[in-house]
Formats: sequence, structure tokens, C-alpha cells
Amino acid sequence: MSAFVHSLTTGVILVLLLSWPGQAQSPRLIIQVDDVIVHPGQQNVVIPIYMSNFTDSVAGFQLWLQMDRPDIAVFQLGIDTVVDTSYWNCLQYSGPDCIDSVLTTQASPWDFYHVDTSIQAGGSIDTTGTLCSGWEFIDARSPSGLGYDLQITGLANLLEPPITPGIGPQQGGVLINLLADVYAIPDSMTERTVTIYATTSCFARPDGQCILDFVPVPETTCFICTQWLDTICLN
Repeated sequence: MSAFVHSLTTGVILVLLLSWPGQAQSPRLIIQVDDVIVHPGQQNVVIPIYMSNFTDSVAGFQLWLQMDRPDIAVFQLGIDTVVDTSYWNCLQYSGPDCIDSVLTTQASPWDFYHVDTSIQAGGSIDTTGTLCSGWEFIDARSPSGLGYDLQITGLANLLEPPITPGIGPQQGGVLINLLADVYAIPDSMTERTVTIYATTSCFARPDGQCILDFVPVPETTCFICTQWLDTICLN
């Protein structure tokens, strides 16, 4: 997934991302992001990610995105306290001590639980009205804590009931909305190109199997310059 920021003297930023077909001949799943135009200093920029799944239902996904120009824009972050509680069923005791155990759910019989609390930089995303609205688990984290990277994980259904179905075959729906902040870059900055790389990705069926491995395919957009200043396009 890549993006470029078109250089204009007005400071307008044009973001273009790629389409990802699952197969070159007959795609089973396409992830696409359209052009987004923003201004330097703009906050809460919405970047919709569209999905078309032609044959398979999608019940989970993971995207790890990275920006190469954090001096221009970053994914919007917030500091979250994450509390992770895991439940365990003891399989073998040695006196009062459990020496072998297996992870289970809160709804199943369990012998003890473990609580892990951590402070993490959470990414700001919006699922309102999207295909994954109502999913039981949606999480966005910046592994670096600096906002130039974002790891998004979504699961339609967790282990405990009720069962939340995945996304049946459809075309052109908004999977999720990313939120980004753009710095007040000066008009003198002529290089306004931002690339967003997807380093790892998986879109899974309800049985947990990845539908496909993604191959990036450029989506070419052409521009006609109506006003030049030497070699710089003004409009």
C-alpha cells in the first residue's frame, strides 16, 4: 500500500493509495483506498479503507501499516490502559501447585486467571457504519508508540457466545476508517510524498484460514498541470 502527496503551492495534500487484488486473473478480495485531499495542519483526517470480497466471508483481518514520512503526517494516537485477563484450566497438580494448564474461556470451567495490565499507544480508528461495525474485537496499536506505524486487528466473533457473523460476499463497502493528523508543513517544502507500506496482512475466513496473500498493484492517477512556475506545478 503506497501513497503519494502531490506538491501544490497552496499546500493541499493529495493522498493516493493502491488497490490490492488477491489474484491477478480473478480477484477473490480487493482492498482499496481512494484519493483523500487535505491541508497542512489538518487534524482528524479520515482515510476510508474499502473492501470487496467476491466469494469468501471475512471474519477477521490484520493490517500492519507504516508511514515513511512521519515529518508530514502520522496516524492519530491515544494512550490507553490495556487490561488483559486470561483464564486457565489446570490439567495436573503437584500438591497445591498447578504444573500443567491450558487456556480456556471465562464461560468454561477454569481454575485460576491471570491479569496483565499495560500502557499502550492506541490508534484512533472509526468503525461507525462500516462493515466491521459490531464486531466483538477491534484494536489498533502503534508498536513504536510514535504514530508512524499502525497495527489493526479485527475479529468478528470471540470464543464466547453470542456468535457474530463475518462479512458475507459484497462489493465496495467501507471496511474501516483510519484517522490521521497532518503537520503544518511549510509552503517551501516541495517534496510532499508519503508512502504507507503494508508490511504484513491477512484477511481470514470464519475457519481462521487466510483467504490469500496480497500482491500490491499500483492504481495510476494522471494529472494535467494548468499553471507552471519553472518546473513546479502551481495548479
